[in-house]
Amino acid sequence: ALLRVADHEHARVVYSAAGPTSARSRVLNADRLADRLQWKPPTSLEDGLRKTFGWWRENSTTWPR
Repeated sequence: ALLRVADHEHARVVYSAAGPTSARSRVLNADRLADRLQWKPPTSLEDGLRKTFGWWRENSTTWPR
């Protein structure tokens, strides 16, 4: 979803386990929590990424580099 929203869906992504991390797992799955709380996010992951990237693109000139 992230690459598609960022207009890079044909990019080659390579995973490397050699990088440092303190997390036991790099993936979060909140399905069980959502089931227990009877909660559903109001925005899908892809729509949220699309909105975030849109805002970032429109406002990127205001950030110091």
